[in-house]
Amino acid sequence: MASASLSLVQLRKDMRGQPDLSPVERTAYEFIRARAMANEPITRADIAIAIGSQNLWGGTAPGVLNRLEAKGYITRTFYQRGLQVCDAMTGECTAPPASRAVHWRNREEKIATMPGHALRARSMPAASIIEHEARMQGKSLQDFQMELILNGLELWLEKREGDDA
Repeated sequence: MASASLSLVQLRKDMRGQPDLSPVERTAYEFIRARAMANEPITRADIAIAIGSQNLWGGTAPGVLNRLEAKGYITRTFYQRGLQVCDAMTGECTAPPASRAVHWRNREEKIATMPGHALRARSMPAASIIEHEARMQGKSLQDFQMELILNGLELWLEKREGDDA
């Protein structure tokens, strides 16, 4: 128990001059620091559980992370399927997610894609799925195809690197 008190005292000393944190934000921040020190990944559900929220997939955890980032306690790197959180004070980061495909909002590459009619002629079942998913994401068919191509390429390259090791 004494070590927990000492770490809180040290945390308070380290945080001088930083904006105050609510109890929920402090709990989330301490959880992030522990995960970063252990070099373990972190998910939205992990944070929700750590702060005592039952909203595992909703906006509670991202909202807390937004506030921590706005107050200068953390930085985040977004990936297509997950994120990495870094302690802004120490520079320690949680482990990146298993798939490090670039988040679609951060893509700058432009890739030629098939027109919808050509995709449907090639494979109607695949075209139906791709068109449906594009609509669900609120993206154009071409933008969604570009994401599929680039994410698939990244996954293929990661797998090839793993096979070569």
